[in-house]
Amino acid sequence: MTMTGIVDADGHVTESTEALARYIDPAYREYGPGSGGRTYYPNDGWDRSVRGTLGESGSDAKAWLAALDRGGVELTVLYPTAGLGIGWVREPDFSVALCRAYNDFFHAEFMLKSPRLKGVALLPL
Repeated sequence: MTMTGIVDADGHVTESTEALARYIDPAYREYGPGSGGRTYYPNDGWDRSVRGTLGESGSDAKAWLAALDRGGVELTVLYPTAGLGIGWVREPDFSVALCRAYNDFFHAEFMLKSPRLKGVALLPL
C-alpha cells in the first residue's frame, strides 16, 4: 500500500461479548446483564447500524485493514463501540475487569496484527 498520510481518527471496533469473554477474568465471565444473549454492557436501546444498513462491522483486524485499503487510508485510531457505555456499569470491580478485558482484547486482536491499527484505551469511570 502506498502511504497517503490520511488518518481515520474516529473508527470503532464492534466488540462482541464472545470476543471479550476470552479475555475477561474468569470470575466475571458469566457476569453482566442478560441471559442466553448475554452482554457485558448495559444497552441504551439505540440501533447504531440502522437495522444493518449503515456501515460495516469492524469486529476484527482483517475487516479494518481491508476497509483502510479500500479507502486509501494509512491508519486508524479505533474506539470501542459497546464499551462507550462503560459509565453505566455500576459495579466498580466489574468495570475494572471489563476495561482490562477490552484493552487486552484490543491489544491482542488489533494492535499486534498491524501498526496501522491504533487504539484508545477503555478506562473505568
